[in-house]
Amino acid sequence: MATIYQTGNSPYWQAYIWVWKNDKRVRVSRTTRTKDEEAAREIADELQRVADLAGGGQLTHEFAAQSVRKITEAAGRSIYPRWSEAASEWLEIRGKRVGKKTKDNYRGHINDLTRFLGRDPYIIEITLDTVQGLYDALRGDGMKPGPSRQCISTISAVFKRQMSKGVIYTNPCEGVEKTGGLSDRKVPFTAEEVQSLIDAVYSRSYYGDGKSMARDWHTMILTGWCTGQREGDCSRLSFDQTEMAGELLTVTFLPAKKLRYGREVTLPVLNPLRSHLLGLPHYGEKGPWCPELCGMNTRQLCYHFDRIMTEAGIEIESMSGEGERSRTFRNKGFHSFRHTMTSTLKNAGVPAEWRMMMLDHDSEEVHAGYSHSDVETIAKWVGGVNLSLPG
Repeated sequence: MATIYQTGNSPYWQAYIWVWKNDKRVRVSRTTRTKDEEAAREIADELQRVADLAGGGQLTHEFAAQSVRKITEAAGRSIYPRWSEAASEWLEIRGKRVGKKTKDNYRGHINDLTRFLGRDPYIIEITLDTVQGLYDALRGDGMKPGPSRQCISTISAVFKRQMSKGVIYTNPCEGVEKTGGLSDRKVPFTAEEVQSLIDAVYSRSYYGDGKSMARDWHTMILTGWCTGQREGDCSRLSFDQTEMAGELLTVTFLPAKKLRYGREVTLPVLNPLRSHLLGLPHYGEKGPWCPELCGMNTRQLCYHFDRIMTEAGIEIESMSGEGERSRTFRNKGFHSFRHTMTSTLKNAGVPAEWRMMMLDHDSEEVHAGYSHSDVETIAKWVGGVNLSLPG
């Protein structure tokens, strides 16, 4: 049992605690650094609990961190910031490097955890169970897997900053178990469906005599299929950005999502897109691949592509999540071309890091959601594994 005492040489209370040393239990003295008797007693008792656990080989980092928090708080000073302080510090620094919309999204993620906590604890008190509870609550309210993961990623960044400062040593977000959901059911287009889409843009019931618009959508569909880029980026690609080196045609552009970073992407232009571009009447001119589409916004592009899918007879499955934050999800759209390209590259054996570079993915976790291996490819790889029983 710990005891406290004062000497005539110091105004601070001292603590006697029992510790194990060379297989013997001995009494040692430690200062509490406080003049308050009640606080000194609390500190002494906490020191004794730590010493008992350490002597029995049961002391964990989490318990030690909690004890330090209690001791420093009792002494009138804490080395740990509260959640609101840590989050505000990170948001202030990170907010200078992103746009207003992104910063608002970060703030929303921080507020999600704040509301879930119902109080403002010290950051050391937020555990894996706490963050897991938040993720499960978001999914239970109908939030899609992508936004749910983004929320946890933002919270994780707050903890990473505190780790870099040496304030904490673990990140509770790293152990969060994430579940699948509606958006994980996005499916790629088959080659037959791509041909049906191209045929649809030339149908009289869709564009009639609008040959230039039909030709641009032909180009747009092949661009999505052969590059896997987002619809807005596909519509703005230009011959100014292409370069021919021997037989290799490449395009270098700045994805809209990476404008603030200035990080360009260079892609090889694969057939049949390559031969299609070389056959366009405006090939060689300094202008967009799709003159009729380059001025459209994403909403307009999605509207037209939905009409094309309907004309092509593409079956689309619509699903709705449950909960107040749910949205209707469609398993096919122009974004499916990103899944198509990722799956094609994966099935061809292209390494993940190259696939991520081509699709402009920063996270392996996000990239994994775009890969759909076909059974033939799986059989090819698994067929080389030799399984045998002993004897």
